Order: sequence, then structure tokens, then C-alpha cells
Amino acid sequence: MANIILDAMGGDNAPAAQVTGAVAALDEVKADVYLSGRKEEIEKLLDGFTHPRLHILDAPDVIEMGAKPVVACRKYPDSSLMVGMRFTKEKENSVFISAGNSGAVMTAAVMVLERIPGIIRPAIAVVTPGIKHSFVLLDAGANTSCSWQLLCQFAVMGSICAELILKKNNPKIGLLSNGSEPGKGTDAVVAANKALTETGLNFTGNIEGNDIFNGVCDCIVCDGFVGNIILKAAEGLGTAFKNSVSSGSRFKIFRTIAKRVMKKIFMKFDYTEYGATYLLGLKDSVLVTHGVANAKAITNAIIAAENEMNVGVNKKIAVEINKYAAVLNL
Repeated sequence: MANIILDAMGGDNAPAAQVTGAVAALDEVKADVYLSGRKEEIEKLLDGFTHPRLHILDAPDVIEMGAKPVVACRKYPDSSLMVGMRFTKEKENSVFISAGNSGAVMTAAVMVLERIPGIIRPAIAVVTPGIKHSFVLLDAGANTSCSWQLLCQFAVMGSICAELILKKNNPKIGLLSNGSEPGKGTDAVVAANKALTETGLNFTGNIEGNDIFNGVCDCIVCDGFVGNIILKAAEGLGTAFKNSVSSGSRFKIFRTIAKRVMKKIFMKFDYTEYGATYLLGLKDSVLVTHGVANAKAITNAIIAAENEMNVGVNKKIAVEINKYAAVLNL
């Protein structure tokens, strides 16, 4: 039986959103769902509701959103995060989900679940909606400073993610830079561009910022500093457009039409619709959802987690990664 372990105390809206989202997800998934957190609080929110596939892992402590990851993970071994991670490792065929402190989630994942042999550092991969189709963006915040070897490993992991999650055959990979020419970019980007041409991956070369959402690639590779800014900028731009449409037209009919059009666009870019991001490069599966995740986002994250178990992105990475060791000088 598949198992989905949810950090019930992680996130700005926890534990109410986590409990409500988990209950709703029971109608959408076949896996057992485990809520890791303070048992009394969870039971109070459940208000007598029971289900044969819903379970509670009692964890008295909570790692706060602003806590220092390494210190917190060591100081609070009985936190909802650490208890859930250990259970994920012990229970075969399991996936862990959290909307909590993303740095702590990454730290706990490496401490407890460990990296796949050959992986330098795990990366956060986001399935991002584009104008023509969705694409995988990584790294989205785990590694702010990256060597060329790291960028190349991200390309390998992102290609596998796009193949299995987005069902892309031979995914196109682009390396984000400030110019399309192979010699443009930081030293790491230039070196990564050269190495990626020798990997056998479907590498299309450098792409620029204006091509990110235009559907030219199925996987876009960058360091975590740039990737996180891209995601936050896209979220902020969507909010700005939404506010402009709501107040910008003096003519009610035009404002109404604009709202209908923009609503369809916003749904496409709404984080609650696509659930969660993937931590790639670990021996087990971990998904991270938005810190302000509501119940709908939690439900969709649980659905995404079951899909990840069915396709096994990290399992395929473990099989494939060593094929590229020689190219990456590892």
C-alpha cells in the first residue's frame, strides 16, 4: 500500500488547511494518508471524522517558518517535520509533503532520507505553467550558488522529471543565461553549456529570460537564486494584473470581460492548482508546497504525491545519474 505523509503543522495556515485538504484528498487518492503533528489539535479539527486510510503520527513539536534549518532539525527531533521524515524512510513506498520551512524540509530530507549516490546536492523542481505548455524549472531555491557540474546534474534530473511528470518524450532542455550564444553567462553557465552538449540529452542551448514562458523548452535549468526570483516575480506580476483589471476600467462591461479573460489565465498560474514542487536527488520522495497553502493546495499536493509514487522520478534518477559521471568529472 502506498503512503502519503503530510506535515500537518508546517505552513502559515496549518494545521487547519492541512487537515481539511487531507480529508478532501481521500476521495481522490488510493494511498493511506498520515498526518504528522500534534494529535490533540488534529483530532479537534477532525471533529470525530474517521477514515480507514487516514492516520495520525503524534509529533509534539513544530519547526517555525523563520527557524534556522540545521539548528531546528537537530533541536526538535520530535517535530512534525522530523517525525514525518523518519516515518517516510521506515515505511516503504512513501512520499512526504510539507508546506513548512523549506530550508528545514531540505535539511531534514538530506539528514534523514539521504541523497542518491552520485548526486552533489538535491534541487527543487517546479512544474511551471507556460503560454503553450507547462515546463519544469530547476533549481527553484535550494542552491543559490552552483558549479557547472551542479547545473548539469539539474539538467539530468529535470529531463527525467519532465519525461515522467509531463509525459514529454525526449524533453528539450534549455540553460537560462543572459544571451543565447554558448559563450554568454557566468563561468559556471558557460562551462555547463559546453558539458551539456556532450551528455546526449536533448540540450537546445542557452535561452534568455523572454523565452521562459514561451514554450521553447520542456525543462529550464538555472541556479536557485535566479529560479526563486523567477517564480516570485511571476506570482507578483499576476497579482498586479489582477488588481489592475479590478480597478483600471471606468466601463463596467469592459471590466467584466477583462475579469473573465484574466480569470482563465490566473487559474493556469494559480499555485493551488498544481499542488507542489519536487525535491529531486533523494533516496525517497519529498514534495514541498507553498507556505501559504490553503486546503485546495494541500489536496492537489496529495494528488501530485500519489502521481509521483506511480512514476518514480527519484527512482529513475538513481538509475540514470551515474551514466553522466565521466562527462561531469565526478
